[in-house]
Amino acid sequence: MSTSQQKCHVLRIDGVRVATGLSRSAIYDKGCSDSKYFDPTFPARFKIGERAVAWDAQEIADWVQTKKEQRVCSMR
Repeated sequence: MSTSQQKCHVLRIDGVRVATGLSRSAIYDKGCSDSKYFDPTFPARFKIGERAVAWDAQEIADWVQTKKEQRVCSMR
């Protein structure tokens, strides 16, 4: 299956909370460039409706994996 044919799985806020272990406010802070907790490596949310946003599930999984790898490297 080519990349363009793969389904894009999205996570709503509760899914991101479960996947990352972060609180709702921490997730939004990481994505807000005005916040002192802004993290430019954190996946950006996108609108899926008039009043709904989501995150790409693979981007969230990749971000978590990067954090895990950084932990392992910093413990050596």
